[in-house]
Amino acid sequence: MKSKLHRNSLLIAIFGAILIGLLYWQDIFLNFENNSLDFRFKLRGVEKPKSPVVIAAVDDNALERIGKWPWRRKTHAELVETFTKAGAKAVIFDVLFYEPDKDRPEDDQFFAQAIEKNGKTVIAFSFDYSEQQFTKVDQNGKTTLVKESVVTKSDPLPELSLVSKERGYVNCFPDPDGYLRRAPLVYEFEGKSYYPLNIQAVSIAKEQSVESLLKNLPLTDAVSWGNHSSEVLINYRGAAEGTFTTYSCADILEGMIPSAWLKDKIILIGSTALGLYDHYPTPFSSSFPGLYFHANVIDNLWSNDFLTPLNSLVSLGLILIFGLLCGLFVPRVPASLGAGFVAIFSLGFWGVGYYLMVKKLIVLELVGPTVSLIGNYIAVFFYRFIVEQREKAGIKKAFGVYVNPHVVEQIAKNPEALKLGGELREMSVMFSDVAGFTTISEKLSPQELVQLLNLYLTKMTDTIMRYDGTVDKYEGDAIMAFWGAPLVQPEHAKQACLSALENRVELENLNLELGKLGMQKLSARCGINTGPMNVGNMGSAQKFNYTVMGDSVNLASRMEGANKEYGTNLMISEMTYEKVKDWVEVRELDLLRVKGKKIPIKVFELLSKKGDLTDSQKNGFEWYHKALDLYHKRDFKEASNFFKKVFEFIKEDAPTKTYLQRIENFLSTPPPEDWDGAYVMTTK
Repeated sequence: MKSKLHRNSLLIAIFGAILIGLLYWQDIFLNFENNSLDFRFKLRGVEKPKSPVVIAAVDDNALERIGKWPWRRKTHAELVETFTKAGAKAVIFDVLFYEPDKDRPEDDQFFAQAIEKNGKTVIAFSFDYSEQQFTKVDQNGKTTLVKESVVTKSDPLPELSLVSKERGYVNCFPDPDGYLRRAPLVYEFEGKSYYPLNIQAVSIAKEQSVESLLKNLPLTDAVSWGNHSSEVLINYRGAAEGTFTTYSCADILEGMIPSAWLKDKIILIGSTALGLYDHYPTPFSSSFPGLYFHANVIDNLWSNDFLTPLNSLVSLGLILIFGLLCGLFVPRVPASLGAGFVAIFSLGFWGVGYYLMVKKLIVLELVGPTVSLIGNYIAVFFYRFIVEQREKAGIKKAFGVYVNPHVVEQIAKNPEALKLGGELREMSVMFSDVAGFTTISEKLSPQELVQLLNLYLTKMTDTIMRYDGTVDKYEGDAIMAFWGAPLVQPEHAKQACLSALENRVELENLNLELGKLGMQKLSARCGINTGPMNVGNMGSAQKFNYTVMGDSVNLASRMEGANKEYGTNLMISEMTYEKVKDWVEVRELDLLRVKGKKIPIKVFELLSKKGDLTDSQKNGFEWYHKALDLYHKRDFKEASNFFKKVFEFIKEDAPTKTYLQRIENFLSTPPPEDWDGAYVMTTK
């Protein structure tokens, strides 16, 4: 059963991992994965920028003091002149200048002259996306309306473009959920590569070519608006406000910002005023100005600390490994331990993902592997639950008839305690049957016989089960029961003996009922032995029985029959006596050598619970044991005198009669010199 559970659990986990891997490959978890990255950013918090980026903001304050947007080109020229005088490393306009100033064309000249004089200015351009509709006519003259995606390039004013140091596009491409997490550093258009204004700015400031800056970056291929691009995963520093040094353009133009604060800086000019800027949700904000997007990219380029996403094959490998872990681990441990393992392992895995991002700049995908871990745990757990419920139902069905119900419940809760197929274990076994039942049955009709048997077996079985015994089988009037299995019972010998003593009382009460019904009274004999026994399901593949086997079992059966020799009802072995001597009263019966065995065993009559003997019985058994000691010493005459003393306290004591008969025989025919005092049973 266990091997099948383990095998099927592993197959379920493998299938689950493959299914989750396919879902991952279809980007089903993409938005969740992106959210997990955002969560890591928020958990990390704000990082201090590492580049000399300064924001020259077209903010509400500047609009109020300088005038409404768009400003005169002369104003932009004055800004550039200010940055030139301050010694800025680069000046970047995140502003599109498509149209000339028709009212003041001289302003365009001033602006161009300022840009040319600065020699470190980047002017923005953009790619534009649109869908165009046109009518298509096929060979049959049938017309259809066709939509076509079109990407165009919008260039800045030629007079500005010619004098600027570089030109860069301002475009960015959000993820499917609308969040901006990646920056396109190369965009292919009409067979030519174009670069954004952020990398152009760093190229100017560091005096390195764009190509050299791109060499060591963790670029990934993408397709944006139908064209190939190379993008990087942005290592955002924090929210828009308060992360990067920001000055209002009005303060800069009015000389309120010292030149030293602008020296050797990368000046990024753009709008932060509400309603003027392009904005996107990012990990730190639901409305993030595009100007700060470029600032973050510049900062990452400056320190070369973009995030590096691991290859998708790593995620697929983890999905498979986590599924296999569930398939191998969950069926072998308790459910609570399995749940704890999955919870702790998941938290640990996310902790590793956080550490890799913050300390190593590596992005480990978390959602797919976690879904594999938790999903396969749930799948395997439910399969195991179904199997265990079936197993419990089978156990209850198999044991419910002949095992105490609360023992059945314990087995059902812990099926591992039940090892089927054979196990050697120390146990106690009891055999009992009704004395002279064959003679009794001959006097009864079939209906009366069944009624009598049912009354007797019900009483005896109830007591056995009350003491947590397992009824192995009925053979006519005979009962075989054992203790110590299916569950381990440390006091199995005690429970067996107390059950036998109580059954003796139950039989006396039953005989009173039988007398009232005018039915034959019954007398039962019982043998109990303790020792190693083989317990488990015995039989064929088609039909088997949960039972016990071995020499210890056979001895109990012989002892039940040996009661006839001594006229007793309850006989236990020396092995049983050693286990129960603190709870019951006994008297030694004999050294018994059963058929087929050389070594004799000491057997005892089970009398009562500890302390329940009467004074008369105590005196009688005292004389009995003295007589038995003389008997074993071959002092048969004196032993005979002592045995006769027993009758003064216990009338018609059957074992005493047995020994007096033996002594009479030994006095006429003494035993051999090597006699060890044992009685040899000649029958089974």
